[in-house]
Amino acid sequence: MVNRKINSALTFTIILLVSTLITSCHNADPKVTTRIDSVMAVLDSTHAIAARIDFEKEEENAKKIKSDLEFIQNNFKDTLTKDMGFVLSDYRGIVAEEEEEQGGHENYEKMLKKELEYSRMQILNLKHDFEKTDIPAEDFKKYFESESTAVSKLHAFVLTKQAEFLKKEQQFNSLQPKVQAFIDSLKK
Repeated sequence: MVNRKINSALTFTIILLVSTLITSCHNADPKVTTRIDSVMAVLDSTHAIAARIDFEKEEENAKKIKSDLEFIQNNFKDTLTKDMGFVLSDYRGIVAEEEEEQGGHENYEKMLKKELEYSRMQILNLKHDFEKTDIPAEDFKKYFESESTAVSKLHAFVLTKQAEFLKKEQQFNSLQPKVQAFIDSLKK
């Protein structure tokens, strides 16, 4: 729900920027440069958020979960209590979605770096073309709208991934001590 509000606010901001640009676009207008810079600022913010996502920690947690569940499966031959069944089910659920994805976190990290750099290059090229060449207004509007939309989608994706990773980290931190206590009881 929070992500939808953030995404909606970001989309509204980008649409507002594009519509304002469309009504006032010509190469001598410093407001257009400001709008290009504002899209670049969103991209910079997206890059900063992506940099705070700890892909390695997420991968370590996933390996720990798989290892813990394998140990339990190999060493527990009794019936689980209802509460422990729920704990283990929730613990397993932390990595269930990741197994469906090809390449996991490495792909996300590589994809994000590639997309962020590509978008940066596109926006800088657009700004250069606007300031240094006589790009037709219609072409500029089309390119700017396309890049604004791409940055908006990338920002929304990064916010979603950040929220997912934070949620999984909280779940792991909450459930892992309970699972570890169960594992320790099996080792006795």
